[in-house]
Amino acid sequence: MLKRTFSIAAGLLLAGAVASAQAVNCLPTALVGPLGSRAIGVVPATLLRQITAAQLQEAIFQNYTSGNWVDFARSRYSRYRTPLLPGLIETDLKIGTAWVLTSASRLRYNTAGLVLTDTLDQFRQAPFGPFAAQVNTYTTPTQVRWEWQLSRQPGSAASAPFDSTTRGTHTYNAAGQRTQVLHEFYVARMYLATSRDLYTYNAQNLVTVAETQNTSTNGAAWVPASRTTSTYTAASKVQQVVTETAPPTTGVYANSTRDTYQYDAQGRPSVSTTDNWSANAWVLDSQTLYAYNAAGDLASLTNQDWTGSAFVNASRVLLNYQQVTSSRGLADLRPLAVVPNPSVAGVAAQILLETGMAAPSGAVFDQLGRQVAVLSATPGQAATGSLTLPANLPAGLYLVHLRAGNRQWQARWQQL
Repeated sequence: MLKRTFSIAAGLLLAGAVASAQAVNCLPTALVGPLGSRAIGVVPATLLRQITAAQLQEAIFQNYTSGNWVDFARSRYSRYRTPLLPGLIETDLKIGTAWVLTSASRLRYNTAGLVLTDTLDQFRQAPFGPFAAQVNTYTTPTQVRWEWQLSRQPGSAASAPFDSTTRGTHTYNAAGQRTQVLHEFYVARMYLATSRDLYTYNAQNLVTVAETQNTSTNGAAWVPASRTTSTYTAASKVQQVVTETAPPTTGVYANSTRDTYQYDAQGRPSVSTTDNWSANAWVLDSQTLYAYNAAGDLASLTNQDWTGSAFVNASRVLLNYQQVTSSRGLADLRPLAVVPNPSVAGVAAQILLETGMAAPSGAVFDQLGRQVAVLSATPGQAATGSLTLPANLPAGLYLVHLRAGNRQWQARWQQL
């Protein structure tokens, strides 16, 4: 599932796997989200006092090479707006024995803890300094209406204005469920539709089918691109997810991958396995192992490849936290996430995030603001926090945008 993931990533959780959040008044707690994060349960606001939470400080990514774990990249989280909403995320690449700063993401949030703006500074290739931004507008504090992608032309001065590149328009039903996201590209002072995401829910408000459709060659119709179908346990946890793709030549869906999940006694993911569809049968590909510290925080994710006879280590990520105390209440505990980078060309990178919401989807943009790939995750991939990025893009810096439920993420991905 997380095949070749952590070795090519330098950013992980935006707000972290919050595994130990408690109020001094011994308020009831509830497990929320597949990574076992604990947040304050539904209690009157007047009862909320101080909250102690595990604040993510660092994520270190490693390759398994010649029998040893070797550092590859890391993300550092600081300038927290609240205990779990960082204002700055810096990405470093390990070069020789030194950590070298490659990019920095600067974030602002609305009153609900959702991203208002996310601006990227880059340091290892021109233009240096701010180069891209995401700006979100909301109909309510928790319901995004538009997401705007902005960028500067390569070689532009740091003072040059941002140009519009893409726009995402979100549609909801009467129950407040997101039913469609329309993606448009800005060209010749016009927004032109390129793709759309459609969502179907069950009675528990969980996404059962997520489909991405692209515009036809003449733009007159929508054509199938990818579809995920999810099943859940009685506890509403992701059980199995089947992903299908539809080649442009046929437009007919066919099996692609299947993800299956196991949980521990605390309801946290313990093992996830990925099968590929080959020769009309499911073939085992890889597995991901989850480990937690004594406080219940997610401490590591280890990816292992299947050789045909055994699982072998491939990559992992290690998470470091510090305990902080807040009196701001439940809103501080809203989890957010960011995409990892950089990566090595030709090897599939993956997005990692803590979720617990509808499956994320989105797109990848180059430095000119051109959409170069469409992303569509299954609820199962969201549950384990992984989504594969294309491995065939040329070296450069890319903008990756994701959305799921009422949450939005934007991160930068460097392909080496």
